[in-house]
Amino acid sequence: MLNSWHLTGERIRLCRNEKGLTQEALSEAIENITGVPIKRQTIAKWENGTPVKKIEQLTALCEIFDCDTAYLLGECDSKRIISQAIAPALGISEKALDNLITAHNQEDPYIEILSKLLENETILQYITKCTTEDYGEISTFIDIPSIFSENNKNSVFINPSVLGKSELMILYGMLCKFIDDARAANDLPRINK
Repeated sequence: MLNSWHLTGERIRLCRNEKGLTQEALSEAIENITGVPIKRQTIAKWENGTPVKKIEQLTALCEIFDCDTAYLLGECDSKRIISQAIAPALGISEKALDNLITAHNQEDPYIEILSKLLENETILQYITKCTTEDYGEISTFIDIPSIFSENNKNSVFINPSVLGKSELMILYGMLCKFIDDARAANDLPRINK
């Protein structure tokens, strides 16, 4: 992918907006990193396709936006070159991997939680089941043993919606237990006592 300064400008604008920064705030952040004053108008010019002329400014942008220079220069479509290589091997999107790397770099606690969640195969299997299972179209009555009825059974109407909801309730219970166990590990009170 050849560099286009217009593409670089679009990516600077996109990243700036993702970070919730004004052009003024971005110019101040670059100045804090490089020690060299930069005008807001310079940011506006970059966003309109004027080349970033100093490598220090480009590396400061990458530090602020948590991305590789290859991304800002339009040499790759992912914020990190490593994401383009690793994401297909993991079977996840480059955006998902970029988010994980960013969260790890910012020491977000959800990375540890997500890691533990991914280690729990039972929860993952139920998530998969709830998102991919076709419960069909057939509805029927089933007999459930009951000591409270005259014939020792209770007829219950089962349909695809009931089956799906029962799977969701099982998953909900698993997630509640997972969350409570994690809270207990962090010396926090359990939600479901």
